[in-house]
Amino acid sequence: MQNNTMARLPRVAAGGLTALLLAGAAQAADMNITAEFKPSVLAPQRNQFVNTTKQAGFCVSYPALCAGGLKAFSLDFPITLSYGPIKAKETNPRQGAYAKVPSEFRNVTVTNTSTGQRASLRFRISALAIGFQLKKDITVIVGLSDSEWVAAHSKLWGGTTWTAPGRPCVQQLEFGMISPLWAKAVWGYPQGVGGCAKLPSYAIVDGMSMNNLGLMYEMEAPDPLKLENGKYTGSLTYTIGPNQDFDFGDNATVSPASQKINFELTVEHELKVSYPESGRHVLLEPPGGWQVWLQQGRPATGLLREVPFSIASSGNFSVRLECQYNISTHCGIANSKKTVVPVVTRLSMEGGRVKASGINAEGIQLGTDFGVVFTSRFNSAARRSRLSFKVLPADASNMSRQAGDVYRGTITVIFDASAT
Repeated sequence: MQNNTMARLPRVAAGGLTALLLAGAAQAADMNITAEFKPSVLAPQRNQFVNTTKQAGFCVSYPALCAGGLKAFSLDFPITLSYGPIKAKETNPRQGAYAKVPSEFRNVTVTNTSTGQRASLRFRISALAIGFQLKKDITVIVGLSDSEWVAAHSKLWGGTTWTAPGRPCVQQLEFGMISPLWAKAVWGYPQGVGGCAKLPSYAIVDGMSMNNLGLMYEMEAPDPLKLENGKYTGSLTYTIGPNQDFDFGDNATVSPASQKINFELTVEHELKVSYPESGRHVLLEPPGGWQVWLQQGRPATGLLREVPFSIASSGNFSVRLECQYNISTHCGIANSKKTVVPVVTRLSMEGGRVKASGINAEGIQLGTDFGVVFTSRFNSAARRSRLSFKVLPADASNMSRQAGDVYRGTITVIFDASAT
C-alpha cells in the first residue's frame, strides 16, 4: 500500500504593538493600520503581530527620530489644526496650545472576512506628534538677535522647549526639530491622563498653524493561536473638538469633527508535515510477521502498520483522506479482481487535541467524509505523531481466501491549514 501525504499551506494574525503615526494632511481621510501574524514553526516563540503599516510623512522625512527603541511607524493623520492668538503668560491651558488625546484603552472588534470569526483587540493613543508654524521669526517675538534663534525657543516657552510638554505628559523623544519659524516634537501620554498645554511667556499675536500631526499608539492584539487563517477587519471612530476624544482646547480651529481608524490583521498560520521516505510505501502484515500468521493458521489481529512522522503547526488544521478505492468513509486496498477491503486509518499526535471535543489526539479515526480539526495550546516546532493503518480481522480473513494475491491501494492524507 502506498501512503501519500499532502500539506496545504494557504495564506493565513498575541501580543502588543507600538507604532508612531506621524504626518500632516489637509483633507479628511481614514487612517489605516495593518499588521500580520506570520509565524514560523521553526521559531515557535514568535507569537506576536508585526506592524506592516506603510511609512509616510514625518518618519519618512526624519527617519532618525523614528528609529531605535521606539520602532515608530508614520501614517497620515488627516486633520487641520491651528491656534488663535495666545497672550503672554496665559494661565488657562485651554487658551494656549492645548492637546488631549484618547489615551485610555478601547476595545475594537475585528471580524474574519471569510469565516466571520470575531476577536477583540485593545487600542489606545499613547503620544501626539505636533509641530507649530509661526508667521513671524521666533527671535522677533522674544526680542533676540537673528543668530539667537535656538535660545529663543526656550525663552518663548518659559525656559523649556516644545519637546517638553509638561505634566501630565512626558517627553517622548530626546530632541525635536527646530528652525526660526517652526518646531516639531512628540508628546507622550501615559494611560488615562488628561490634556497637556504649552503656554508662552511672550504673546503670539498671529497665532500658530500646526503641522506634522501624528499619533503613537499601543495595540494589544488577540491570541493568534485562537484565530483562523484570513484577514480580520474592524474600525474605531474618534470624535474631535472641545470635550471630545481629541480635544485641542478653546483656542483651536480644527477639522474634521471625527477621525476613523481602520484595522486589518492578517493571519497566516504555518503547517509543516515531515515523513520518513520509508513511510510513503507501507506494507501491511500481522503483528510479529507472516510467520506468526502461518503458525496460528488465521489472522487473529488483522493486518496493520504504524508510520511515525512529525508535524509542526501554529494554528488549527484539519486532516482527511482521499482514496484510490473508496469503501464507505474509509480508503481501501484491492486485488487484481478489484475486490476491495477497507483500511481503518487513525492519527495520533503528541500535544494535539480534537477541536470539537477537546479530547487528546490519540487514535483518532480519519475518513473521507469530512476533515477532523485539530488544535493545540501552543505554537509547536515539532510534534511526534503517527498514522496507523489497519485491516480488521474479519476483512483479513476474507483476504486469506485469495491465497497468493496482492492487495494494493493509495491513501492520500490531506493536512489543511485553512481549517476553522
